[in-house]
Amino acid sequence: VKVVGSGKYGQLDALIHGLSRALTLANPDFRPLLKKRGLLTRDPRTRQRRMIGKGGKSRRKKQSPKR
Repeated sequence: VKVVGSGKYGQLDALIHGLSRALTLANPDFRPLLKKRGLLTRDPRTRQRRMIGKGGKSRRKKQSPKR
């Protein structure tokens, strides 16, 4: 199985999600079991966009001048 992008845990979640979807396509009897454990639900969280006026990242504050 080939997974591209994100970190190790994101790739692991994508792999589990893909395998559980393939399992339900092969045998629909597994669907209630996998659904109950939350393996068919995709993680909707995505990277927050970069915002203008911040110090480079989306949530970072600009560095205040010392003088």
